[in-house]
Amino acid sequence: MIGQFLYCIYLSLVASGFVFSYFNRKQLGSYATFLTILLGMVLLFESFDYYIDVEQANLLNHFYQPLEFTLMVLIYGKVFNYSRFNRLIIPAITGFWAISLYLSIFVEGIQEYNTLSMILGYFCVIVLAAVYHAKLFTNKLGDTRLFRQPFFWINTAHLFFYLGTFFQMGFNAYLRNKSPESAHNLLYINYVLNLSLYSLYLVGFTCKQIFKSR
Repeated sequence: MIGQFLYCIYLSLVASGFVFSYFNRKQLGSYATFLTILLGMVLLFESFDYYIDVEQANLLNHFYQPLEFTLMVLIYGKVFNYSRFNRLIIPAITGFWAISLYLSIFVEGIQEYNTLSMILGYFCVIVLAAVYHAKLFTNKLGDTRLFRQPFFWINTAHLFFYLGTFFQMGFNAYLRNKSPESAHNLLYINYVLNLSLYSLYLVGFTCKQIFKSR
């Protein structure tokens, strides 16, 4: 019951994020299109995930993870806007798709949970988020009014969510065979992390209105 309630709140936040990102795309910047696509994709996949069984959901996740990674790299490419980073985008995306497909087909199986590719993808996003914060606090990304920078909130959401999920996923994979019930209970942590992620997204989409005086 609690899980269903949290899931409904989660989907509502994703849907709100999708709408806000679309209508606020001009103030978000050049990355807004990729972020809106990402939110639309999350909403679509999660809606399907609610109605299908576990094996079908696992199959869906094997496609979702490389797509999420692709959009994340494109988002950070727009934010960083460094020629050196942009030259790495295509090789990084191509390499991640190749590794994910290999892990899905030959290591984990497409009907099993894609833990390895998810952990790899999360680790890469954590690195990108940490680099952004490092450059932000050394004032290499422009405006120092952090609370009025949409991507400050979006990136903070990424850092908090992907760090938490990275360790949660690893621990979940460890418990899955030893204590399935405990592994299932860990999913509540994932709900909290998801709620935090999309709540901070919404703050980012509206921060220029919320923090006018800062």
